[in-house]
Amino acid sequence: MPAEPRATHKKYVLIVDDNRSALEAMEAALYREFRVLPAPDLPTANTVLEREAVSLIILDVILGEESGLDLLARLRQKSDVPVLLISGFGTKEMLAGGMRARASDYLDKPFTATQLLDKARGLLLQGPRPSHISERIRHFIEQHYTQDWTVESLAKALNLSVRTMRQMFRRRYQQSVMDFLEEVRVRRAGDLLATTDLSIHEISAVVGFRDPHYFGRVFRQRAGKSPREFRSTLRREPVDASDSAL
Repeated sequence: MPAEPRATHKKYVLIVDDNRSALEAMEAALYREFRVLPAPDLPTANTVLEREAVSLIILDVILGEESGLDLLARLRQKSDVPVLLISGFGTKEMLAGGMRARASDYLDKPFTATQLLDKARGLLLQGPRPSHISERIRHFIEQHYTQDWTVESLAKALNLSVRTMRQMFRRRYQQSVMDFLEEVRVRRAGDLLATTDLSIHEISAVVGFRDPHYFGRVFRQRAGKSPREFRSTLRREPVDASDSAL
C-alpha cells in the first residue's frame, strides 16, 4: 500500500470483508480520500466501532460462517451511520433483508474502484438522511396528531412527496405513516380515559377523530376493549351496555 497522502479531517470508512485481497483492493480504491479502517471479521469490526467515529461502513453480507446483517441489525439499534452492503452471492431475499435492516445502499461484486468510490462519496454526502426523515415524520405526527390528516396533506406539511414519506417511514419503523398516526391517537385517548372525566365523544374529538363511532372501532382494534370498557376496567365502574360500542 502506498504511503497515505498527508491530509486533515479525512472521514473514517470501515470496510468489513473476510476476503483479504478484496479488502486490500477496496482500501486502495478509497485511501486517497478517506481514512480506511479494514476489518476481516465481525469481532475486529466491533472493536473498530468502539474506538473510532466511523462515517461510513462498507459491509460484506457473507463473512465466512458469519452474516454482515447481524452487525447491521445491532448497529441500527444505536446508530444511523450509512452502510453500503456488498456481496458476490446476493439474492433478492438477501437484498430485501438488508433493506429491512436499513442498509443505505447495495453493490454487487465484482465492481470497479470507480463504482465503489462513487457509492462512498454519495453515501457520505447523503449522510443519515433516510433515518433523519423518518424521525422528523414521527416527531411531527406526535406533535400534530389532533389535526385531520390525509396522506397527501401530511406529506405536504412535511414538504415531502407522498412516496418518499411512505418509503422512509416504513423502512425505519415497519409500519405505515397513517397506522402510526392512529397508534398515537389511541395511546393519547387511553391517557385521557384514565386521567380525565371527558366524555368518550369529547376525547374522540380531542385526539383527532371526527367520527366517534369510528374512534370506538379503532380503539377496540388496538386496545382490545371499547373506550368505555377501557375506562371501566381502570376505574372498576360498571359498563352501560347501551353504550359499550364506544
